[in-house]
Amino acid sequence: MSKVAQKITKYVGLDVHAATVVAAVAEQTPSGVGEVRHLGTIPNTPEAIRKLFKRIGKAEEMRACYEAGPTGFGLYWQLEEMGIGCVVVAPTLMPRCAGDRVKTDRKDAEKLARSLRRGELPAVYVPSPEQEAIRDLVRLRASAKSDTVRQRHRMTKFLLRHGHREDRTQTVAACLRWAGTIRFEDSTLELVLREYINELDHCAQRVKRLEQAVDEAIERAPLHMRALVAGLQALRGVAKIGAATLVSEVGTMARFPTAKSLMGFAGIVSSEYSSGSKVRRGAITKTGNRQVRTSVVEAGWSYRNPPRLSPVIRRRQKELPQEVCSIAWKAQERLNKRYRHLLSKGKSKNQAVTAVGRELLGFVWQIGRVIEDGLTRGDERYQQMAEAYRPTERARSLSRRKATENQQACCAMAEQSPGGKRVQRKASVQQPTSCTVAEQSPGGKRVQRKASVQQPTSCTVAEQSPGGKRVQRKASVQQPTSCTVAEQSQYIGPTLRKTLEKQLDPKGAEGMKASRAKRGSNVPLSAQLLG
Repeated sequence: MSKVAQKITKYVGLDVHAATVVAAVAEQTPSGVGEVRHLGTIPNTPEAIRKLFKRIGKAEEMRACYEAGPTGFGLYWQLEEMGIGCVVVAPTLMPRCAGDRVKTDRKDAEKLARSLRRGELPAVYVPSPEQEAIRDLVRLRASAKSDTVRQRHRMTKFLLRHGHREDRTQTVAACLRWAGTIRFEDSTLELVLREYINELDHCAQRVKRLEQAVDEAIERAPLHMRALVAGLQALRGVAKIGAATLVSEVGTMARFPTAKSLMGFAGIVSSEYSSGSKVRRGAITKTGNRQVRTSVVEAGWSYRNPPRLSPVIRRRQKELPQEVCSIAWKAQERLNKRYRHLLSKGKSKNQAVTAVGRELLGFVWQIGRVIEDGLTRGDERYQQMAEAYRPTERARSLSRRKATENQQACCAMAEQSPGGKRVQRKASVQQPTSCTVAEQSPGGKRVQRKASVQQPTSCTVAEQSPGGKRVQRKASVQQPTSCTVAEQSQYIGPTLRKTLEKQLDPKGAEGMKASRAKRGSNVPLSAQLLG
């Protein structure tokens, strides 16, 4: 026994409620075990707690405990500031007598004090204030996501009752667009649908705000938490939210001596009922952290597919040390093989994925220990990995990359091929930017074309005329989404021809034909119209 433990002579048990605290003390005398005294009921306020422990004795002679519950860890932090050791007890692991049928607050406090003196109380992990804040935020985001799913089910089942069937593969945004196109003749049903749509849109926007708040909270988090969040994303199926969930719920991996202990913490190990030579194992216990268990099982579905490094995983592993990436690749190989082996043995997909999630938690533990050991010995690679991880900047770059990809997909430019074939060019005007395309003019020179899309109603194209002069063509675009220009060297498609004739010729189509015949058929139409 340590010197600090030898000085402890008073063990205080607290039965904590929202408004009151019931206290009892068990004393340890030099001659043996002392009595257990009831200290009464006090208000659950910091000042009342301070007066109670000041009345009991010196801080270095006391040790307190209370059961974990809805009151949180505020009392624990207050006692630690006062210099009093405190233990937060797991209520489900408290020793109980089978024949005990009387329960009162006083008996609970005395039982806590007596068990603390004997050293029989299992303590729970108390997170730091920063970790608890991120954990509450991640749990709130999970609740908002569940609310979004429930609200979507309410709306789609309402529409199904009235003959409108939803495509289950579409996203929430696509579901909102689909529901917005439905109309009812009955004004009451129309009102119900509008309220469903508004509520679903509110839930979806709330999830987006919370995900952005998670990014900002991770950037303000301590260095070791940022390093763990960045490192765990090397694993397949573990993205930003999954990594933040694991780190905020588990805390530090060093508190688990083995990977099996972490699996037991998550409640994802098999239950067992054995007696004598008979051994019976059943389903998983589910007596652990539900958030960690749900996160790893959802990630386990990704390992049904063969091992590969997708572009997304490559981007996430770009700034990570080689040791972490090697563990992630080993996880892909082993877990996919494990999944296929369980299916060949006749196990269902759910059972196989649960087993894969349990082993995935072992790889999570291994990566966490590698990162924490690297930070402990001052390895610059892991410190730079944590400092370089900026989820908000990554989210902005991803949104810019998606916008660029969408713009490139929409801008399928129609250019004159060497064989003279006619191809289509589609210039998107959704983005508030501009795209510049270098084209080959009929005379063989390369000219610049700039399609300005600042205004949602028109696009301006600078072209090289046959005479060598640069002329401007302004084509009004009726649709705010895109404008299509089909060109050959001296040919403009019928759609653009009609648009130009209607909007740029005040004399009408007949006047345009006469003007074109007067100017000559060899002059391009753009030069005819814009002079």
